Amino acid sequence: MGREFNGIVLPAGIEVHRGKVRVTFTYNKKRYRKSLGLLPTKTNFKFSAGKLAGIRYRRVYQLRHTYAS
Repeated sequence: MGREFNGIVLPAGIEVHRGKVRVTFTYNKKRYRKSLGLLPTKTNFKFSAGKLAGIRYRRVYQLRHTYAS
């Protein structure tokens, strides 16, 4: 089970910091935390999860095509 915010279970990699939604991910063994500037609502958590999925997909896609050559 993930973290909760006001009874809403947050997806992995999504957190609330200073009243704004923030995504957390790693890239090249470095941790990044980027605030999206969104208020913490259920709709914005879903949007943030989609953004994070896109970041992860691009990272995997780049790795596969970098080492495939």
